[in-house]
Amino acid sequence: MAKKSVVNDDDDDIVDASPSKRLVAYVLTKDISLEDAILDLVDNAVDGARRVGGKGSMAKYWVEITFDKTRFSIVDNCGGIPLDLARDYAFRFGRAGDYAPLDGPKNTIGNFGVGMKRALLKMGKQIKVESRTKADFFTLEIPVDRWLADDDKTKPWTFQFQTHGKAVSGVEKVGTKIEVTALRSGVADRFGLAQFAVDLKGLIEDKQSVALTAGLSISLNKVPAASEAVQVYQSKAIKPIHTTEKITLDGGIVTVSLFAGVSDKDNDLAGWNIVCNGRTILRCDTSAITGWGNKEQGDKIPNYHHQYSRFRGFVYFESDDPNLLPWNTTKTGVDVEHPLYRRFRLRMIAAMKDVFGFLDDLDKEIKQDTQPLTETLEKAKTVALTSVAASVKFVRPKAGAPAKEAQWTYIKYRRDTRSVKAVMKHLDADTPAEAGGMTFDLYLNTGIKGR
Repeated sequence: MAKKSVVNDDDDDIVDASPSKRLVAYVLTKDISLEDAILDLVDNAVDGARRVGGKGSMAKYWVEITFDKTRFSIVDNCGGIPLDLARDYAFRFGRAGDYAPLDGPKNTIGNFGVGMKRALLKMGKQIKVESRTKADFFTLEIPVDRWLADDDKTKPWTFQFQTHGKAVSGVEKVGTKIEVTALRSGVADRFGLAQFAVDLKGLIEDKQSVALTAGLSISLNKVPAASEAVQVYQSKAIKPIHTTEKITLDGGIVTVSLFAGVSDKDNDLAGWNIVCNGRTILRCDTSAITGWGNKEQGDKIPNYHHQYSRFRGFVYFESDDPNLLPWNTTKTGVDVEHPLYRRFRLRMIAAMKDVFGFLDDLDKEIKQDTQPLTETLEKAKTVALTSVAASVKFVRPKAGAPAKEAQWTYIKYRRDTRSVKAVMKHLDADTPAEAGGMTFDLYLNTGIKGR
């Protein structure tokens, strides 16, 4: 027997287009990696810390991730999820049209309203979320298989709080704990691999470098993630490009800051870094996406070569409306068709031409008598990007004069063999050519220079 439609039988003109839970869950989780799913949960914690702590230091906030073959847990003290937000928005699949950002900084990493749900459905079949703010608290448990089976009930797209209420001041610390058990087999297998934790830690260090540098503590199975502030050379003689611009786009404002300069040689750190609202989207990229190998509009940029291992480039996109930023839904890449990214890709290409001219000259200095560019770098100090002065151009010293290459002339003459051998013996020369060169040098030094 066919299941009863959710559409009222009296509405003969209405066609049922309601989504299937299983399809939505499958589509959301199919094309995201386990690593990116966990990164989404970290993003939520970072957003919480910024919401309650502002854009300054994040030193008093922490995120602890633990996992093994049986369970996954992420705990933080980043402000908690307000009860009203949890009830009306946080667990919806997709951001509602009437969603209004909470008080505090609005330039969030979370954007499309699918990250947490996608991550949890990806990992396991039993989910528990506990959260507490200064004002309220809640506990929510989701038996995933049972929830997916409720597709034909009156209100299939709902969850139910186990507990909720007003917080008692000073009783417990604020924050959120998410635990997933009954892990899916593939997830359990990967959580059992030691290398998975190492790789995930590296990803978090790359993707959350801004938050980590600001002081946020993130640990995986009690091993802390670490990040160092980006350093570039700056002095009176050498100055990186640093521009900042506010751009109006679709009724909102996007602030874009571009840095391009040089640092120590390192193939692993060279390239462009694209950061949206503090989340690194591309790290040390040397592909055509960021302009490498470009041959368009006469702006030729070479493919990456170790000669450019000193190059460092950064573009920071910031906006109160994350929909305006050039990233994809999984935050694993940029939207190359985004008008703002296309505009700044051209500026990135121009910046590379500017800096590469310096690096090309620096490479040529190896064969020169004077090396002013090398000396400039040796005298310069590396500074954090926050200390880089504004400059629309890459400031650099002039290259030294190229070394003069000697001009050579061949001399060829004949003498009788016996005489040549006698001279070779006297000079202890191995070949007639060597003997000829030695006799020429002897005459040059005594017959000409000796006068």
